[in-house]
Amino acid sequence: MSGSRRKEPVAGVTAAASEKQWKREANRKLRKAAAQVLQQLPSSDPDALVLPVLKDVANPYDSPKEGKYRFDPREDPRRMRK
Repeated sequence: MSGSRRKEPVAGVTAAASEKQWKREANRKLRKAAAQVLQQLPSSDPDALVLPVLKDVANPYDSPKEGKYRFDPREDPRRMRK
């Protein structure tokens, strides 16, 4: 059985062990904001529906992940493993 390989030589830059908790909190905020918009929507005008997006309720720059960077797979081919 062969190991999984990356298709692109791009890796995440992070000092955090996981981004899971931040994603959970951000998506909870998004669902809450969407529910509030749906409750305030008048039933006579469904075309006025404008749901929030994730960037409206949570700043992605506040997440523990600091971004991504490219690397040369010829220098260290082990980094192409997932």
